[in-house]
Amino acid sequence: MWSDATIRVDAVLYDLDRNANKMLYSVVNKNGIIGYIITDNGQTKVIEFALGESPYQNILHKDVDIKSINEKVNKKINLIYDAGTYFYSSDDNRTITKVDVLNNDSLSAVNSTLNDGILVSPRSIWQNINVIPGVPAETNNPPTIGCGPVSAMNLVKYWDSHGYPNLVSDSDTKQILYNKLYSALSCFPFLGDIATLPDSYKEGVRNYTTSHLVTNLIVLRYSSISNSDISILKTEVNNNRPGTILYDDSYRYGLHYVTFVGYAQDLVGDDFYIIHDLWSSTNVYRSWSNDVSDMNFWSIFTFRFN
Repeated sequence: MWSDATIRVDAVLYDLDRNANKMLYSVVNKNGIIGYIITDNGQTKVIEFALGESPYQNILHKDVDIKSINEKVNKKINLIYDAGTYFYSSDDNRTITKVDVLNNDSLSAVNSTLNDGILVSPRSIWQNINVIPGVPAETNNPPTIGCGPVSAMNLVKYWDSHGYPNLVSDSDTKQILYNKLYSALSCFPFLGDIATLPDSYKEGVRNYTTSHLVTNLIVLRYSSISNSDISILKTEVNNNRPGTILYDDSYRYGLHYVTFVGYAQDLVGDDFYIIHDLWSSTNVYRSWSNDVSDMNFWSIFTFRFN
């Protein structure tokens, strides 16, 4: 739990139809902002939270007091949260601008002693939390920009230190390991980015491990994800087996591979899952039901050794 911290109301958040439907909070201690929370408008359900400042913080300006923040937001700027993506409107709401989280330090990691961001929300306490320890959080920053090979890198490095030491050589830098996985996963340039097809990802990870003398890896791919499939992810986490999620999320992540590392639940029974999103080294908590209802999941990959 984040100890010695208070929760501060920062702003009302709107959807793209200009309806007020979310609330933004900052978690603050004597050192300043250490986390943020987004809830529904009734403050009964946590939609998202993470360590660090919220993606909106550069717009809110951290050097003004809360009264000034509220006046600024209410009179000049509307903050918009829609399908997990951050926007703001200005110029009397004639222009809507997407907040670029890649160029924002909002999600940067802070004091690692904060116990992975587990906290008390405005009206609920987190329970049934399980995070796999020791999963790497490599990012797909240039020149290793392919999310497919970088998400696979997180898994390969994890297994290398958990019983399969042949998977990563002592001479493998991040770039060298990335290049090996890029080839194994049959990645290719596409529209200025790097593409990895789902079946190529599944077979490529297995081919990589086989080529490194680990022949007993089983890779399963799940599509058409439903609410009940949270049980698949929970089973993997409970057995200390990180996996991969491939998003088809046009608002925030786009076509993007991430590493799942855990799950959590609040007292009213809402499920959250925890990822390394490759954009930061912070654990990111996302609502399972929201992502299912928004059809953000393309595939989920699980990995086990027989």
